[in-house]
Amino acid sequence: MNEQAGITKQLYQSPVRLVIVFVTIILLADLLTGLLLRLLPPFPVLTLALIDSILLVFILAPVVYLLVFHPMIKHIAERNLAEAALRESEEKYKSLFEEDLTGDFLMTGEGFIIDCNLSFLEMFGYSNKKEVVGKNVMMIYEDISEFERIKKQLLIHKKLTNYETVRKRKNGKLINTIENKIAGFSLQGEITEIKGYIYDVTERKLAEEALKESETRLRELNATKDKFFSIIAHDLKSPFNSIIGFSNLLVEQVREKDYKGIEEYAGIIQSSSQRVMDLLMNLLEWSRSQTGRMEFNPEHLEIVSIINNVTELLENASQQKSITISLELPHDILAYADKDMISLVLRNLVSNAIKFTNPGGQIVISAGINQNELMISVSDTGVGMTADTIKRLFRIEENYSTAGTINELGTGLGLILCKEFVEKHGGKIWAESAAGKGSSFHFTIPK
Repeated sequence: MNEQAGITKQLYQSPVRLVIVFVTIILLADLLTGLLLRLLPPFPVLTLALIDSILLVFILAPVVYLLVFHPMIKHIAERNLAEAALRESEEKYKSLFEEDLTGDFLMTGEGFIIDCNLSFLEMFGYSNKKEVVGKNVMMIYEDISEFERIKKQLLIHKKLTNYETVRKRKNGKLINTIENKIAGFSLQGEITEIKGYIYDVTERKLAEEALKESETRLRELNATKDKFFSIIAHDLKSPFNSIIGFSNLLVEQVREKDYKGIEEYAGIIQSSSQRVMDLLMNLLEWSRSQTGRMEFNPEHLEIVSIINNVTELLENASQQKSITISLELPHDILAYADKDMISLVLRNLVSNAIKFTNPGGQIVISAGINQNELMISVSDTGVGMTADTIKRLFRIEENYSTAGTINELGTGLGLILCKEFVEKHGGKIWAESAAGKGSSFHFTIPK
């Protein structure tokens, strides 16, 4: 078949060869006619012409078919096969386009949507193509200036891959997407069409955020565990060692009737016992807050009386260091708060102020109303803190604690409790300080 087509093609390409073929056919016809005249009886001239014509037709017909009709028929058949293959390819592409799980669409260089698949409609909450085709793609853009930025990138790179952005559904809800785009260009180098493929990764983003939150929570739990074991292993053991050691010395002083030594060692035992009690109270409150067993019972309170109770409770500790505690409070300040929690916050802040104030220093407790909030401040003339130290406060993972001005020990747990309890009220707590210039701790609670 290919050889025959090649011959036909050669004949078509050479008119001289075509003339030679026709002359050859005519000569063959005349030759056959002459043979018939010799072999057959004489015929009239008209009959002989008729026989000559018939012979010519029989000889010429296959040649005409070979040279003319067969190439035409073959061309028509090949064209039909090509058209059938094209239709099949188009139907296959359309099927893939419609059934693709990605949101596929085609738009003009100006951003008007030409076509889209069902996944695109479902992704953005549209029911049929009439709502989308012919409309500007800006209807799914949260930032309308983004389209021009994308076109600039396509002009440079011809395509855009793994582009992360946020798109808008029909109902206004935002979704996270990853997109690929391919641009088609005119001869003048202008963008004529853009094919887009959109992947909805909203669920994946939510899962990633949940995983990050889980990791953060896990780190906090590990820090909490480490802090707890640190307190048990060191901070709780140390005061008991002091109590036991000085109790033994106290027994010896009693035997020797050394009343001066008895008084000294009794005072050390008393302060160590008080420290253990404060630590145990903080541990108890902290464990209750971590396990969710701490009840939150806010009520309208007169805050001045709570502050007075705290200062009376810590009066002995302040007198031992000759520290003066001053109150700058208006009358009848009401707050909506949990009494036990606020008492613990104040007790820890004032205890810290005493701890880090040199003997003979001063502490001021003040309060003021700011719109719907009550702000309480505890300021001292103590050693102060650097900016780096302030950043490490209120964070359990830092495990930060320093000794006081007369080497009073602490656990760093008190400020963590203060932060948790203040935030439980919907307030906030912060510190202001400079090294050598004292510190001020402030917190707010609802009025």
